Amino acid sequence: MSNNTSPNDLGTPQDLVDLLFFSESNTLDVGNTEDTIQFTLPSTKEVLSSAGVVLDKVDIVGYDFTIDFFNLDEPVDLSLGTDSDSDGTFDQNSEILGSQFFVLPDSNLEAFITASDLIPNPSSPADLLKENQTLFLDIESTNSFTNLYDFDFEISPVFRGNLTGQDESYCCDGSHKDKYYYDRLDEFPLKGGTNVTTGSTIEATLVSKSFDPVLFLLNQDTGEVIDVEYNSAPRVIGVDTFQVVDLSYTVPNDTDNYVLSVESASANQQGEYFLNAEIV
Repeated sequence: MSNNTSPNDLGTPQDLVDLLFFSESNTLDVGNTEDTIQFTLPSTKEVLSSAGVVLDKVDIVGYDFTIDFFNLDEPVDLSLGTDSDSDGTFDQNSEILGSQFFVLPDSNLEAFITASDLIPNPSSPADLLKENQTLFLDIESTNSFTNLYDFDFEISPVFRGNLTGQDESYCCDGSHKDKYYYDRLDEFPLKGGTNVTTGSTIEATLVSKSFDPVLFLLNQDTGEVIDVEYNSAPRVIGVDTFQVVDLSYTVPNDTDNYVLSVESASANQQGEYFLNAEIV
């Protein structure tokens, strides 16, 4: 049995390809009203080494996460916290990130929680979960009933890049004045036959406050445009408003090698962007 003062320490996840993943299940009851899980995010070096990736155009600046609860019998209070004093215990008064989150089983006995639910006001995307950070995930009963819970916890890296005048470009009107700059991100390809299989879904989110973003999914071998998302929507993160596009693509039978490419919706736009991509 684990709790705030004696958490179940999972250590640092090592099986890193495109995302971090672990599953936990237990039963809360009168004799065990709370479970606390401790884990440490890996370093950028470990992420890159495990995935065999050498970054060129982007850097890892943090992590984003999702939590899927399955077979949740009764409501629970969920907290995410950081071991700010490095004492190996979770102080819910001072170490919680954001606020406690109330999870109700829905009709499908599943609750879906994102980073923005638990950390509603990060100052910028760079303030998402950091490497080498020790975290706590705390699940607590809200009543005295026996409560079986089962959840998957997934973390994916957040990448930061910049569109600049030194990037590759093309011109649509022949004048060579109104250029569209783009970053084709070959450094982390989505390869068919390895981590991408038939029926897999490639999901990616592109965020920028410097330009109106467009996200392309390309055939890495031929450069063919497989999918594109350009309908951006504003999203407030902290005190800033970002433009965000979300791309989701289900891989068909003729699986290809894929790569993402970042571009602006208008010519001559440059600036910083953040990208999160995973295969589900």
